[in-house]
Amino acid sequence: MSQNEQVMLYPFRLSGSRMRQSAVQLRRQGQVLDALSLVRRAAEQDDTPSAWQALAAELQRTGNWEAAVQMLARVLSRDPQHPGAWIDMGRCLQVLGHPDAALDCAYHQLQVEPWSPEGNAARAMLVELETAADAREPRRTQRLIHRGLTAWQNGNRALGERRIRRAVRLAEEKERLLVTTAMMCMMELDLPGALKYLPIALRLAPDDPRTLTALSTLYYQQGKRRLARGFLQKAGQYADSVMAEDGFLTAAWAQDAWKEMQEYLDQRMKRQPHRTALLSAKAGMLCERGDLPAAQQLWKDILAIDPDDRHAATMLAAAQSPVQTLFCIRGMLPASERERQLTELKMAAESRDMAELLRPGSRSRRLAEWFITGNYADERRYVMTLLEKDADDTAVIAFLKELLCQPFLRFETRQWALIRLAEMGCRDEMLIMTGGHFSLIACQKVEEQKQERPWRMFLSVLLEETKQYRRNGEIAELAADIWRVLPPEYRMEAATTQRYAWCKAMEILYLRIAGEEEAAARAVTDAALSSRKISRVIRRISRYMLAEPVTE
Repeated sequence: MSQNEQVMLYPFRLSGSRMRQSAVQLRRQGQVLDALSLVRRAAEQDDTPSAWQALAAELQRTGNWEAAVQMLARVLSRDPQHPGAWIDMGRCLQVLGHPDAALDCAYHQLQVEPWSPEGNAARAMLVELETAADAREPRRTQRLIHRGLTAWQNGNRALGERRIRRAVRLAEEKERLLVTTAMMCMMELDLPGALKYLPIALRLAPDDPRTLTALSTLYYQQGKRRLARGFLQKAGQYADSVMAEDGFLTAAWAQDAWKEMQEYLDQRMKRQPHRTALLSAKAGMLCERGDLPAAQQLWKDILAIDPDDRHAATMLAAAQSPVQTLFCIRGMLPASERERQLTELKMAAESRDMAELLRPGSRSRRLAEWFITGNYADERRYVMTLLEKDADDTAVIAFLKELLCQPFLRFETRQWALIRLAEMGCRDEMLIMTGGHFSLIACQKVEEQKQERPWRMFLSVLLEETKQYRRNGEIAELAADIWRVLPPEYRMEAATTQRYAWCKAMEILYLRIAGEEEAAARAVTDAALSSRKISRVIRRISRYMLAEPVTE
């Protein structure tokens, strides 16, 4: 043996299973963050559905359900039949305040594993969700509420408010509907209108945090600061759920109620010391009050728990810059740091291939996910352009499939991903989350040439309006077939001025073709428009259903 070989070191690499076993021991010893970091390393090393599911379970133990949803979306996009993935996703969505989506996950779990322990958990979840407040309402009341809210959102407030008032008389949980109506009035800056509903809701449910938070916001907008703080402080005593927590923190931030926010965060963090949403709120409060070193430490703690947290990474980098004052606006990020992140991704894209760029756990992958799921249009456009360069790339296809499975994705991003997969020739069945339902659909390219943008605009609204049907992917396929033969003026009308009428017409046509006459009649009755207007659109469609495709 030579002298050089005697001093050579060979690194020893732990297997993923060994790291997860060590994480169990660390968790039992109380070292929660070290256990979470070890499970994350194992998931990035193995890159299998089971490894990412183990990371999602670890995130759930620390109270980070939002991050766990992202990991479970990765699992389901790769293997929709993976054991226990559906019930885990259902639990996360139930905690996050999305009962319809949780119900859909429970049904999927029963289809995959009906007689397993996970199937028993799915049955228990169904029983729990069916006894919730929304599910106890009669079918007639639910239909009336839907029609009222739809009419209000489509600009006919008088009709919508009249239907909601009728629903209030029939509803069992009146306070929930009253608060919803009041908040819609507040969105239109009709404060006197909101004041008609909120006191009634408060009498019916004095301890409801949603009602108390809405009253606090209303009185703050009217200039009654002391009264607003009183309601806010009381809301903090009952805001236990994730939805109530977010509403309280948003209201406290808008009112600069730092004392009330501090008391609430201290109380919540005793039970969930590693929840990143609470740590982020506290860091923002400390930054706003001038205690930047303490805020920096909290942002570091957040990144130790979840390296995919863009807000913490951006604020920490901006705080370390020579700028003396850091403006920490809730929901906003420093523009200079966003530009630096975009430049970093551009440099990575020039030097790496797509497989390396989109490798799970890499910095470039995090940047791409941040940009395409964020609120900034220029960043989304760049990532879309980047993913459109290669005609056929398995890494891009896997990335887009995972993107489609995420529950909290923008509609226009979802439609772009579907069109991009179709253009790449992907015909695999994939999970897509629309509204409150996970649907298995296969991409089919729609040849539109110059009329591509109107189809995107129309499809997003169609999927939203038909989300109550498990087969809304089939409705979209029927609409695509009809769209090919429509003249350009009808396409623009369906995509802009008359989107709701055309969506209801497509829905009713599909139900009639499928032989579901009762469901079609119910759809006509529930529509926010008159049956005459919908019938007029159906007659227009029927003229072109047997025509040749329009290619000009």
